[in-house]
Amino acid sequence: MIPPQLHGCRFILLKPKRKEPLEYWKEQNYAHDSPRLLQHIRQGGNYGVMVTGDLCVLDADNVPALYDEPFFSDLIENSFMVSTGRHRYREPTSISDARTCHQ
Repeated sequence: MIPPQLHGCRFILLKPKRKEPLEYWKEQNYAHDSPRLLQHIRQGGNYGVMVTGDLCVLDADNVPALYDEPFFSDLIENSFMVSTGRHRYREPTSISDARTCHQ
């Protein structure tokens, strides 16, 4: 259910059809294989990603526009895309990659 590229991250449960945490996120966050998280997803729940290490997420409503900008185009070339279900996309990528292509 959770893309393997995000397995090192922590996840928070979100309220139905909202971007607000369901629980106090600093204390209630879950690993990618948590039974509580997986049950929440199976029941149609959404989740937020707490990125770790040098991972960052580009939140884009207009993905083609990202490719028009050389900085972002180079950055996301070797990345992966996640659809949020509302024709919006998240582009998780590494900050170290961003530093490399920005130099």
